[in-house]
Amino acid sequence: MGNEKPRNVIIGLILSLCSISLFFVVAEIAVRFLYPGIVPTTMYDWSLRHAGYTLQKPPNTFRIVVLGDSFTFGMGVKKEETFAYRLESLLNSKSSETRVEVINLGFLDLNTVQELIVLTQKGLNPSTWSVDSGYYGLAYQPDMVLVEYTLNDVTSTKRFLLEDLLPNQRRFKNGHLAIQYNSGPYALPLPNRIDMFLTNNSRFYLFFLGRYTQILARLGLREGGNSAIVDTIEKYNENYPGWIYVKQALYGMANIAKQKEIPIVLIAYPYMELLDKYPYKMVHKKVCDTANTLGFYTHDLLPAFEGLDVESLRVNLIDHHPNARSHEIAAADIFTYLKKERLAPR
Repeated sequence: MGNEKPRNVIIGLILSLCSISLFFVVAEIAVRFLYPGIVPTTMYDWSLRHAGYTLQKPPNTFRIVVLGDSFTFGMGVKKEETFAYRLESLLNSKSSETRVEVINLGFLDLNTVQELIVLTQKGLNPSTWSVDSGYYGLAYQPDMVLVEYTLNDVTSTKRFLLEDLLPNQRRFKNGHLAIQYNSGPYALPLPNRIDMFLTNNSRFYLFFLGRYTQILARLGLREGGNSAIVDTIEKYNENYPGWIYVKQALYGMANIAKQKEIPIVLIAYPYMELLDKYPYKMVHKKVCDTANTLGFYTHDLLPAFEGLDVESLRVNLIDHHPNARSHEIAAADIFTYLKKERLAPR
């Protein structure tokens, strides 16, 4: 009898561990079946989007160089699903005499200041992923420059060195990036090694983090909450340093385009959130008006997305970057705008 109690405790612990393990196994299978789009970022297409284009422009070719951040790069979608790739296809389907090439120089975390550097000084070598002075935008001899603008450009302009953009709390290995989602205010208190293992291997963990982030956003503690909205809008005050840097960079881009006698277009891409009552309309207008005053053509993509279901436009529950459908809508809208303004070859 004396040994029965410890034995029962051990059996109880084993059964409890088996039950917990079974729960997580079932939950993992269920998420993989019900939410196939939730995948670790190590499964994303991280190929540089300008790979395959020669620096020397071929004859009878009209080139558009696209600058931007992760929205332009197409985080979470394949290269052929990005708006730049789709725009090239649309332009070539309507232009028989002149071949159009749309060269996507966008990458994660680039801001407007860094995009000016990419245009004029150096970019990423598509073969080595290293910062290279031979792969800047003007080296591709563009006939047009298209700048995709995302509202968080104004919050990230403290980083000026291209060499700093790859790490940024991300691990880069063999052309793949493992992004750590469990970060920021009220992050789950897990050791980094365990967190990264779960991030790269468990779809249920990603699903849980997505729901957890949604709750924090509703409480105003994370991006998407009221405090985050107010914070973003306030950064477009005329005296805010980030907005001053943005305007200076846009001024530099406009001057270069004027010197080269080529059109430059700013495209305002909305966040994939609250599209039924988008809180940043006036900020979009301010950005477009400012760029227009400097000599840009400007186009706001917001009307093309207003009222649409955001869940159908995001990569997945945890990654709110534009998905393939969103890129398709953006490409069609940009194509229509370029044709209306007679900026693209007929």
